[in-house]
Amino acid sequence: MSDLVPEPSQEPPASVYERAVKAAGLTLSKDARILDFCCGAGADAYRFCDRGYANTHAYDVRDYVDRRADGPQPEFRFSDAESGITLPFPDDYFDFIYSNQVLEHVQDLDAACSEISRCLKRDGFSFHVFPSKWQPIECHIHVPFGGAITSDAYFKFWALLGIRNEFQKDKSAAETAAANIRYTRDSLNYKTGAELTALFKRHFGSFEYADVHLLKYSLGKGRWIYPIAKIFPPLLWLYRFAHMRVVLLFNEVGRRESAIS
Repeated sequence: MSDLVPEPSQEPPASVYERAVKAAGLTLSKDARILDFCCGAGADAYRFCDRGYANTHAYDVRDYVDRRADGPQPEFRFSDAESGITLPFPDDYFDFIYSNQVLEHVQDLDAACSEISRCLKRDGFSFHVFPSKWQPIECHIHVPFGGAITSDAYFKFWALLGIRNEFQKDKSAAETAAANIRYTRDSLNYKTGAELTALFKRHFGSFEYADVHLLKYSLGKGRWIYPIAKIFPPLLWLYRFAHMRVVLLFNEVGRRESAIS
């Protein structure tokens, strides 16, 4: 990630993922082969190891891992970022692949989904959490609707009004706008719901949104949304449209098929 970009706050740890997939009716055994896709510093991969998942692997295009000296270790692998995303694992290898705040950064999502599907077992499943294109405040650069409106003039306007993320406090308006323009062009790749539908249908047998299961165990404000959403289901649509998308992907056709919007 760029050094101009903060990590989104209150990202769900491994324990939240574990409980969310179980709430969705899926089984994740302790001997499951797990992949943290684009693992960053590796915190979630280490947490899965600590929770007894001995076959935890982690991948990223570069080595950003903050390694610890002791305790169980994931198997970390990396690839040349210049050659795109090619997972250094065999076909039909993982029971569970997940990512945390990753898919909005992947420039070639088509290739990434192809690789995830290739490495996922036929009866495996994949779980991904990533922000929506239409979030009112883009979570990396803090520009209102900065994931959807990306013109140079738009970024310059908000920079002149003083909008900064925490790494831009001492930057001029021109410097801030230039950084946001560059970051949006090179490091963000938001997709609409329709585009995600087409992408997931192309590479996976079936898919569904799993936001209700993540909200149930959220460590942040999401846990307050869950009981309301059970009474008023359209709130879930608003959550995924304007805040966060949580997706379950399956290689098996029809395994858990539902509409994605």
